[in-house]
Amino acid sequence: MSTLELNRLDYATASEMFEEYLANPGQIQDPSPMFHALREVDPVHRTASGLWVVLGHPEAQQAYLNTSLGNAAALKTLVRRFGDVTPSAKFALEVYSSHPNVSDNPEHARLRPLMQHAFSPKAIRQWDATIVDGVHELVENIKSLDSFDLLRDYSARLPAMVIADILGIPREDTSQFVGWTDEWFNNINFTDQSSQYPVSAVRPIEQFVEYIRALIQARREDPAGKSDGLVGFLMDAEEDGDRLNERELIAAIMLIIIGGYETTANTISNACYCLMQHPVQLRKLINDPSLVSSAVEEALRFQSPARGQLRTAMEDVEIAGKTIREGETLQIYPLAANRDGRVFDQPDEFDITRSPNRHVAFGYGIHSCIGVHIARLEARHAISAIAEDLPNLEIDGDIAWRNAHVRGLTAFPVKRR
Repeated sequence: MSTLELNRLDYATASEMFEEYLANPGQIQDPSPMFHALREVDPVHRTASGLWVVLGHPEAQQAYLNTSLGNAAALKTLVRRFGDVTPSAKFALEVYSSHPNVSDNPEHARLRPLMQHAFSPKAIRQWDATIVDGVHELVENIKSLDSFDLLRDYSARLPAMVIADILGIPREDTSQFVGWTDEWFNNINFTDQSSQYPVSAVRPIEQFVEYIRALIQARREDPAGKSDGLVGFLMDAEEDGDRLNERELIAAIMLIIIGGYETTANTISNACYCLMQHPVQLRKLINDPSLVSSAVEEALRFQSPARGQLRTAMEDVEIAGKTIREGETLQIYPLAANRDGRVFDQPDEFDITRSPNRHVAFGYGIHSCIGVHIARLEARHAISAIAEDLPNLEIDGDIAWRNAHVRGLTAFPVKRR
């Protein structure tokens, strides 16, 4: 379907397209016209399959803040779709579904402070030199090349390197957790509520948990090395006499690795994609490097790395005049909310000078991304280096979006102009 045809979508056509989008999100290059057509009629839309989706910005904020929309219950519903699994796979899924970012109060209020100190702006500043060194190393590797894959060789490698250094784990281990993360997100479609998953699909998470358990055990057996990196910090973290138990500790480390790699890699590559697609805006950044923070925020709004975030109604909830009944599932779509014309002037224009920019790419309220400061810091350094050292890059071939829960590219071929 051409861009012109997409821009003329009516509500009925958009509703039909959205059903397919839930099952195959990567098949629609630009879903924003579909979101616009639905949001104008239904900012809180119910699909034919009974799933509620929040597409409007004010409604998304309202949903994020509503404590009757459970985070943990939604993920536990997803886990049940695996059917019978082995005890170790069951434990792995329970760990994955219990990390602080998907817990509800009072558990969330207990767990988040145990991690929060490690991700404050002050704490993150100590990793600034690590990020700068990583960016410099990768830029030196690619700036002499006439063509390369910006995702594989730069935007995905940087956060993997940084998260390894921050956690205090060997860089050579990054290929393992990157592989497990990619396999998990590429094979599990969180937005398709109808799928049943084979037991084999949980293997990446099972391997992930095995790796982290071994990592923790090694630190316990080597007290001298325990204080190196964030793993040791979390093992010792204490708040009012409370500490993370083993399952919570594994889940916290897994959250840091997955969020620190997956979200940041997509943030960097999506931002570079936006800038290359909008050369006037790229030139603005090259001419005025101080715009990098604003450019990152606009890229987060324009190509948000998260598609839909799951919630389950713990009791009847009303949003925008629609009643989500107890037990029904709802998904908040930052990708749609961040193009809402009621909040953003010219929402489909990419403008790196946009201010204010109240996007919800990292969530909103108590469940906003805990690693937001380091993700922004990495993105700013990574994009500044591209604008300064490789300003003449252009996309070299077809671009495809991952058919996954996340909004990210499958590959990013570029060449020098």
